[in-house]
Amino acid sequence: MRHRGLGARPRAAGPPTPPLVHRSRVAVCRVSWFCSLKGNEFFAEVEHEFMQDEFNMTGLSAQVPYFEYALDTILDAESVAATRFSKDQQEAIESAAELLYGLIHARYIITPRGLNAMLEKYKAVHFGRCPRVHCQGQPVLPVGQSDLPRMHTTKIFCCRCEDIYYPRSSRQANVDGAYFGTTFCHLFLQSYWELQPAPPAAVYVPRIFGFKIHRPEGGPLVSSGRARARASAVGTAAGVGAAGSANGAGSEGGAPLQATSDALCRQAASKLSLPQQPAPTPAPLPPPQALPHERATANACAKDGAG
Repeated sequence: MRHRGLGARPRAAGPPTPPLVHRSRVAVCRVSWFCSLKGNEFFAEVEHEFMQDEFNMTGLSAQVPYFEYALDTILDAESVAATRFSKDQQEAIESAAELLYGLIHARYIITPRGLNAMLEKYKAVHFGRCPRVHCQGQPVLPVGQSDLPRMHTTKIFCCRCEDIYYPRSSRQANVDGAYFGTTFCHLFLQSYWELQPAPPAAVYVPRIFGFKIHRPEGGPLVSSGRARARASAVGTAAGVGAAGSANGAGSEGGAPLQATSDALCRQAASKLSLPQQPAPTPAPLPPPQALPHERATANACAKDGAG
């Protein structure tokens, strides 16, 4: 999932990097350059104030190696200690900087400012459109299948059919899905509920020579959006069929046809019905046995009566 990262920007010949008083201007340039690379179109530009807030960095130092140096790389803050690193260590820091920015980005885009930044990209269709025909070019949102890095690549989520797909660009498909997380796209639609489209009105029906293919029970799983579309299509067909039946019954010759159909159904049912077997006669229950003290009482009564 490696591509050109934050630390790989070529440096032009000239004076050294300005001191930290100009960090904000340089940081924006670094992040803007990273987001402008091919394959990074899904990324929003994280504000440098957000990255400088220690609260927003909570827990990231345990996930990212060379955390301090990686953060300085993102913010373009030159470190004196970093100049002593070998080439391999410099490459490791650049890789850590890319990972760190991705995890920071996943936190930033679920904030109000981050959601607004992604809204502008969504309106400009920077994330692409749904490849499904019946979604009619619905704009999509980036989504991850896990919040842990190096688990899944980025997918795109269509809010019309409510399913996920691979991005068209192979570079975008190689971005780590944790850089967008599992929460963003659904929180985005909850925040901007007016952008939630209606489910697709049509659903593809496979046919052979014009006849629908029978689907056995327990068929393939479909998303909720497609299920609603399929239910709507079935309901429409049922309504048309009921209307046709009513028109046929009211037309001339409709009653004889209905009577013939009923007779055929009864005839088929009589052939398929199994002969009824007589119910077995239950065996008689044995007489109740008297308990010992009841038998003694009965014997005493019998002797008294005989006397």
